[in-house]
Amino acid sequence: MEGLRMKNGSSSVSTTFTWPTDDYASSVYVVGNFDRFLRHPLRQQADKSFDTVIEIPQGEYLFKYIVDGEYRVRDDSEQYTIVHDAE
Repeated sequence: MEGLRMKNGSSSVSTTFTWPTDDYASSVYVVGNFDRFLRHPLRQQADKSFDTVIEIPQGEYLFKYIVDGEYRVRDDSEQYTIVHDAE
C-alpha cells in the first residue's frame, strides 16, 4: 500500500496514476472508488508510459486500470492510501 502526506489539513491531494511503458497499449484509463468509478484517461508519454493527475479526497481506495478495454492492476499498486498530515 502506498501513501501520500497532505499539507495544511487539505481535504484532497493531486495524485498521479501511472501505467508503465507498454509498446502495445493504445488507451489506458484509471477507475476507482474515490469518485464512483468514473473513467479518467491517461496520456501517453514519449517513453510510451501513460499517466494522469487526479485530485482525490483523503482516504483509502481501490482502483484499477483499463488497458485497451481490459481491467488490469499493477502488482505494486492495488490499493492507495492518502494519509492526512496535521502539521
